[in-house]
Amino acid sequence: MTSRTTDCLLSFSSHPLPSPLASLSPSRYRRRMDASAKLSGLSAEEARERAARGLSNAAGAPRTKTLASIWLENVCSVFNAIIAAVIAFFLVFYFRQGDGRLLLDCLGVAMVALFNTAIAVVQEIRAKRALDAVRLLLVREVTVVRDMVTGTVAPEDLVLGDVVRLARGEQAAVDGRLLISRRLEMDESLLTGESEPVAKAAGDAVLSGSFCVAGSGYFEVTAVGADAFAAGVAGIARRYKLTPTPLTRRVNALVQSLFASAVILILLSLWRRGDVPMDADFVRRLGAILIALVPQGLVLVNSATFALGVYRISRIGAVVQRLGAIESFAAATVICMDKTGTLTQNRLTVKLAAPLAGELFQADAEKLLGTFAALATEKNSTALALAAYPVDRSVELVDEIAFSSERKMSFLALRRGGRPFIWALGGYDLLLERLSGDDREKAETLYARYGLHVYRALMLVEIAGDTDLEAVRAGGAFSARALCLAAIGDTVREGAGRVIRDFQSRGVRFKILSGDAAPAVAAVCRDIGWEAGSGDTVGGGELETMDGEAFAAACREKTIFARLTPGHKLRIVRALKAAGEHTVMLGDGVNDLPAIKEADLGFAMEEGSQATKEVADIVLLANRFTLLPEILAEGNTIVNSVAAVAKLFLTKNFMVICATLLTLGFALDFPLTPRRVSLLNIFAIAVPAMLTALRNANTEKRRGFLLDVASFAAVSALVMTCGAQAAFFLTRALGGETADGFGAMAMLAAMVALAAVNYVLVAAENRSRRLIVETAYALALVAVFALVCAWPGGGLALRAVRLFYEIDPLTPAAWTGAALAGIGGAAMLVGLQRLRRGWIIRGSAKRKKFSAPVHNGLEMKNRRD
Repeated sequence: MTSRTTDCLLSFSSHPLPSPLASLSPSRYRRRMDASAKLSGLSAEEARERAARGLSNAAGAPRTKTLASIWLENVCSVFNAIIAAVIAFFLVFYFRQGDGRLLLDCLGVAMVALFNTAIAVVQEIRAKRALDAVRLLLVREVTVVRDMVTGTVAPEDLVLGDVVRLARGEQAAVDGRLLISRRLEMDESLLTGESEPVAKAAGDAVLSGSFCVAGSGYFEVTAVGADAFAAGVAGIARRYKLTPTPLTRRVNALVQSLFASAVILILLSLWRRGDVPMDADFVRRLGAILIALVPQGLVLVNSATFALGVYRISRIGAVVQRLGAIESFAAATVICMDKTGTLTQNRLTVKLAAPLAGELFQADAEKLLGTFAALATEKNSTALALAAYPVDRSVELVDEIAFSSERKMSFLALRRGGRPFIWALGGYDLLLERLSGDDREKAETLYARYGLHVYRALMLVEIAGDTDLEAVRAGGAFSARALCLAAIGDTVREGAGRVIRDFQSRGVRFKILSGDAAPAVAAVCRDIGWEAGSGDTVGGGELETMDGEAFAAACREKTIFARLTPGHKLRIVRALKAAGEHTVMLGDGVNDLPAIKEADLGFAMEEGSQATKEVADIVLLANRFTLLPEILAEGNTIVNSVAAVAKLFLTKNFMVICATLLTLGFALDFPLTPRRVSLLNIFAIAVPAMLTALRNANTEKRRGFLLDVASFAAVSALVMTCGAQAAFFLTRALGGETADGFGAMAMLAAMVALAAVNYVLVAAENRSRRLIVETAYALALVAVFALVCAWPGGGLALRAVRLFYEIDPLTPAAWTGAALAGIGGAAMLVGLQRLRRGWIIRGSAKRKKFSAPVHNGLEMKNRRD
């Protein structure tokens, strides 16, 4: 168990309790003193002893699948259930008819199932280990009090009875009972669906999975591990994000279509058979059809490719927390992002502090700002920037309303020398309307004189009259007297403009969703060379007045969204998704969390809030915004790999469909048996698919996935089926003995040869950089098949392979027929695929030409960052 001491418990005294102890009732005084006594926390020895007794949060730590669950899911899969049904079907007829071929078919089918299951398990275990290793890159820590000092431990090291501190942006890793609340507000939307924050007082329950949006507090752990309300914070955070990626949806559609095709073909075969009793050959044909159309390998390659992408992305500096996240990014059409921490580095400095009240000087304004920052409980980036100023030690904190993204201001109830007063610090434009005429005019003049519109402009005011903090908290109106202005500047992130230009060149649009004022956002955009037009900006206040249709139109057309609350950001993301946009949200603060959770894909920065990182699908380590193009390229590589492999799989599937229809319609020979299907899988799919997935480096964005894959497979399947039939008839014409199976072997040989050509065409369409290598692999596959068929010796092992896969020696006529059909089919295959490719390219260009242009909002200047 690890713990790093960070500060002494005596430092608690620098953060006064929400109200003076003298003002508390006796019962509240006793509760407060009891809570304060418990802030000493457990001792290190007590924590170790409770962990040894199994009272730690280790069981609740977010984990990937266990090895047992991986084995169980893969062994008890739908595919294996189908294979088991086929084996049972074969066994029934074996015991009825005694045909030994059926028994060997059972063995062959079982071996295929075992082989595929083993590969699936190995690949998933590799993916699990990759994800486990990647998770270690993202440090998760909780602040805990032990031995009267505060330190940080991993969430799984928490034990029952620990005292845990919560601050804004942090997520509760365990359940607990609140000891001290400094106006703590928790968002429990991940657990209950309620979007409104819940105010928490001492004694209230804190639920794991909820996160702090305002204030701070300390709570005692009451439930850990599986006993906690949300057993695993990360699991709960992503429970609502089970929407499959576009590629997964397409693969699932193909799988469902193939299942339906298998059922239809079997029913047609049974109907065509009529009342004739089923013999062994007919049963084997039905089994071959079903086995050939079960696309287990396609799903396997899909998952394995995702896992490989996770590993690659982790090496360049990002943590992928959802397996399909990288591919999902490749489908993005709109990227929404916060300004602070994304376009800028969130390294805030005070550019100007100017007095507004007549009796104040520059030094007075700086001291007022420094005092507010020192007394405020929450130490956000703005408070840390203002903390550079001196502090008035005569001012005492009485109560406060902590900053939240909904209010966009914070309030302190203070006392100096017995006189109570209230200060408010918030956005200049938000507090300006609270000022009287003279104060407003002076503030506007100073704001314009110093050009503060390019900064985050803040105003410190004193609440006028007898307004108390409870009235403000309840949303009551108040007037104020201006004290001073502050301008907060940030540093633009290097390379941000280059990243945005790169994505815009790919047709991906950016939208800025910021809580800052519109002029400040526009100024940052100009700094990176991104010019905003006057009609490209809309504020949160304007959005509030829009009806549903106008709101949706604004979300589509506008690019800068200013003065937004977390609720606004959530509504914008929902509107974009409803409009059919594949929406990505990138942010770093707790105000971005609802939108990140709702988006199709969520990014967070490593230095962002803990809760936001837990919900995000990808976390950018070291806040490297410039990694986005590399992640996009990896996503495109995944899509292209799966598309290439899908072409190989579907070609075989469509070929089986064509061969079955020809057999049913024209009583032609069906060349495949269950074991020959396995042999064809090796030469036409398994080896080519492995080579394709490992060697693919195509990063181009793919459009029309289903059209491209299905049309390619349909053309290749038709040519290969015709080529196989041509080999059969050529063998007969040249004198081969079809009755002994030579015609079927000639058909199988032609299929293998054309499958090799098909593999080269897939590599060519996938932009292979060394097509000659793929051609050599294809020739090697054909050579191996020919060697197995033609080598007269080969020993016991080769004879066993021939017997098992039903490979019969080919006569010269069969070899000639297969060769002629292969050469002619290859020429036809190349020519038809070129025509098909040209047709798709022309159709894509025509759709692009006549599609309505999308408003891009902002124009990037061609300038260097």
